[in-house]
Amino acid sequence: MGSSAGNPSSAGGVPPALPLFYRQPELLSAEQHAGKSIARAVDFRFARATNSVPLNGVEFALAQRHYPIVFTSSDPVVPAAVLGLRDQQNRFVSAEGCWAPGHYIPAYIRRYPFVFVAAPGEETFGLCLDMASEFVVDGTDNPLFTSGQPTELTKNALAFCAAYQAEYAVTRKFCAALVEQNLFDTRSADIRLADGQKLMLGTFRVISEERFNALPDATILDWRKRGWLAWIYAHLMSFASWGGLTA
Repeated sequence: MGSSAGNPSSAGGVPPALPLFYRQPELLSAEQHAGKSIARAVDFRFARATNSVPLNGVEFALAQRHYPIVFTSSDPVVPAAVLGLRDQQNRFVSAEGCWAPGHYIPAYIRRYPFVFVAAPGEETFGLCLDMASEFVVDGTDNPLFTSGQPTELTKNALAFCAAYQAEYAVTRKFCAALVEQNLFDTRSADIRLADGQKLMLGTFRVISEERFNALPDATILDWRKRGWLAWIYAHLMSFASWGGLTA
């Protein structure tokens, strides 16, 4: 399960963990990337080999219609959309790299190959680009910079990643509150397919509806004002999407 933020390569020591999908993130600069473009023909083949992807809370309402939403057993806790029942399997991306029509595409995937990254020991973020991505090409057809200035493409990527990072911070607070209130149950999914084959999905966390309903009224009111109740209900309703994965 990838995290939604990581660090660019740094000299010396143990290389920091990279976010899911990213292999060579570099801080964007007009000097270093003046001759680079983003390919106009992009697809989602890069996401075919993952069975889950991080979600921000604001996405739950749209994602729950198509994917089970769970929480990782890692620390810190990260919400995730389940995309397949087998390791390295995404059932929503075709061999041609097309996402299943009519299905919500998580923001974590839509931002690729861009990403906000914090330098080691820093709290500020910079816009980075995965230079190992096949979407990063030479030329000026769809450039990142023109005359030393960021193009609309780069400005839009910056705005998207900034919004994503802001929602990620709110989601972290939401998950921390769930942990503080001891609302999580640990689960594993034993699934039998139509052909009789049995699969077991690794451990994950879900919100205990019983303990959620027993929360004090003051907590419920506070979470309603924050918009978190809608996220919890979307998570609980997303369990109906397990059936679509096993069909």
